[in-house]
Amino acid sequence: MIKSIIFDWFGVCTKEFRKILSEELYKKFGINKKLVIKSYVKYEFPFILRKINSKKVLSNMFKEFHINKNVNDYAYIFKSKPKLRKDVFKLIKKLKANYKTALLSDNFDDMTKTIRKSLYLKRYFDLVVFSNEVGLVKRENKVYKFIIKKLEDKPKECVFIDDKKENIERAGRLGINGILFKNIKQVRTELAKSGVKI
Repeated sequence: MIKSIIFDWFGVCTKEFRKILSEELYKKFGINKKLVIKSYVKYEFPFILRKINSKKVLSNMFKEFHINKNVNDYAYIFKSKPKLRKDVFKLIKKLKANYKTALLSDNFDDMTKTIRKSLYLKRYFDLVVFSNEVGLVKRENKVYKFIIKKLEDKPKECVFIDDKKENIERAGRLGINGILFKNIKQVRTELAKSGVKI
């Protein structure tokens, strides 16, 4: 029996941050989006663990692309409130009436501050776990064990919704049910198959 549903932030609740960054740098400087993502990924791991900040990430990327601009002028990319997927939040709110809901996100300081200021998270989630705040990331097993312990559930009693196959597989190896996010209709269908009442 499912007791808790865990949602990812980037790529599920809102657009994937890699896409947000690549689209913005393409608009400003005409840099190929794939190259932007390739560059960003090199700094993503220390970034979401608070080992470097957004200015350092941009500074490194600007050097790589030979952009002679002040990084402070582009800090807004990391701080701007992303457009929320209303259909996802509508679903979360419905689920919260009968299940525990949680947010599990590889995230960074500027964005988590924006999220906490602009969105009353308790309205949607019983538990919020941001990588930059707990020092754990989704590419490691520890974060899944951590959230299961916090939820006080068994892995088989949880469903994890994420847009990255590798995260779903890693959580699955620990016994957590996974749904690879494609669209809201598909998520609702798969939740129903898991016995979740919406």
